[in-house]
Amino acid sequence: MYARARAGTVSAEHSIARSSNDYAARKSMRSSPVLRSQTTRASHCIAREASSRWEYIGRLVTNSTDGSIPRGGNAGSNTERGSLQGGFTHSSKAASMHLTRTQTHAHWDRSIPPAIHLAPGDSISVELENASGGQILVDSDESAIERLDFARVNPVTGPIFVEGAQPGDALVVEILDIEVDTWGWTANIPGFGLLADRFPAAALRTSRIGNGYIELFTGARMAALPMIGTIGVAPAQLGEFSLIPPTRNGGNMDMRQVNAGATLYLPVAVPGALLSLGDGHAAQGDGEICGTAIETRSVATLRINLEKQRHHSTPMLLTDPRSQRTGRAFATTGIGPDLMEAAREAAAAMVEEIVLRTGISELDAYLLASVAGDLKISELVDQPNWVVSLHIDADLLR
Repeated sequence: MYARARAGTVSAEHSIARSSNDYAARKSMRSSPVLRSQTTRASHCIAREASSRWEYIGRLVTNSTDGSIPRGGNAGSNTERGSLQGGFTHSSKAASMHLTRTQTHAHWDRSIPPAIHLAPGDSISVELENASGGQILVDSDESAIERLDFARVNPVTGPIFVEGAQPGDALVVEILDIEVDTWGWTANIPGFGLLADRFPAAALRTSRIGNGYIELFTGARMAALPMIGTIGVAPAQLGEFSLIPPTRNGGNMDMRQVNAGATLYLPVAVPGALLSLGDGHAAQGDGEICGTAIETRSVATLRINLEKQRHHSTPMLLTDPRSQRTGRAFATTGIGPDLMEAAREAAAAMVEEIVLRTGISELDAYLLASVAGDLKISELVDQPNWVVSLHIDADLLR
């Protein structure tokens, strides 16, 4: 999510969640077939117990594969999910395993010990911390942006070791369900974003989420489309690598189409694949032009499979129809020989148009375009000039 963020050390929570054993002991265990087998079985048992006992307090809103819109912020009945006041115990799309948001890491590194082992065909629910790493709370203000510890941002939960995965295989990740919290935040971070030079001041806005919709910080209302901002596998290279830039192994791709109902194909680079994910969004525009979306805690339920000897050079995605927006949209354009400058031109024009039509501030218009506007390359053949357009639901401009 954050371009200025740097790779940090594994968080204390991550270390506690792993084990009281030191790293060398864990490494030696993995080198022993007998101990590795025992560890795998133990991980499965612990995960299943955690899944049955897990209680996430507070109402969540679900974007499930059956297309239903939950009532009162929860999917399913109160009997299935627990009372609205008392939270719920597990997702109606039950997973055989569970990882908590304490089992996170702050960089890509193939040497990080797996948090859990699973076999192809297994399902798992994964808790995702919001992209601030828990530094931004519902009652935070702009000072929280100014105090951000960038070593803690964009944490990912994992790694998940997939038995039998080898370099040259494709890891197949079916996204069965994504649940998000009842609120989310959107920020302008100084020095970050497509129009960072025009908006240098820190800003923070919060939105409410419930019943399949988002009550935006502008007062407008839009449909929620929960998605996973960061999902990828460990790199082949040794060492620590920042979580911020996406790579051919996936990572911080911020594709709004990585939502419930989609299937993601990731190229495996190391034995076990070592899948990790984080950075949940309740909604986001294509391009995420200010650098943030509706950032929120979430729980993703996945089914993991393998395609053996099916190498993809980069991630691929089978999308869900709900990720395609319908209805009337208003679009601005940027035209010129440089795609990035054309994108900036389209974004600046959209900000001006939103202000003109709604009367909100330029900064709020910029943030709105980030969470609800979709950048598109509209023309790339009529040289020397290319066309970039930015589209937003026309109803948001009323």
